[in-house]
Amino acid sequence: MVKTYAYNTRNLVTGVSYNDNGATPPVSYTYDEYGSRATMEDGEGQTTYVYNGFRQLERTPDVPWIGGDDLHAEATRTISAGS
Repeated sequence: MVKTYAYNTRNLVTGVSYNDNGATPPVSYTYDEYGSRATMEDGEGQTTYVYNGFRQLERTPDVPWIGGDDLHAEATRTISAGS
């Protein structure tokens, strides 16, 4: 499968598409004036990112947090050779 990336004038990824005849839905991203991700839309729907006054990720309202008011977020991506 080949992934095609689209970028804005600030070289931030605005979209990812796949050449698998629509089996994998495209992904699109928007950013705020600071270059922080504002939204991500994929086949599951749209995720909105919320930042505090220090420009730190505060929450994503679309994702239920486990553990009350504690913010625990972890992102892991594994890339294998040939990807």
